[in-house]
Amino acid sequence: MLNFSGDKIRKVDVPDVGTIGSVTLALTIDAGSTTFRVLIPQVELRNQIGASAFICTDGITTVHRLSIVPSIWGSVSSTPCRILRARRLS
Repeated sequence: MLNFSGDKIRKVDVPDVGTIGSVTLALTIDAGSTTFRVLIPQVELRNQIGASAFICTDGITTVHRLSIVPSIWGSVSSTPCRILRARRLS
C-alpha cells in the first residue's frame, strides 16, 4: 500500500466538476515516470461534523516512457469505479 501526503499530492480544482488529485507512483531519470490521477467530484454535505456521502469515481494510471528519439510515449490505463465515502471532518 502506498501513502502520500503534503506536497506529494498535487491537486487542481475544476469548477462544476470537483478536484483532480495526482501523485507520482514511480520516477526515474532515464526511464520516465508513472502517475495516478483521480477525480473527486463535488458533493454537498450537511453542515455537521461526521456528515458523509458515498461517491463513485475512476482512477487513471499513466506510464510515461522516455525514448532515445526526442519524443515521449507511454500508456494509459483506467481503474474501475471505486465507491468512496466523503466525510466532513470540521
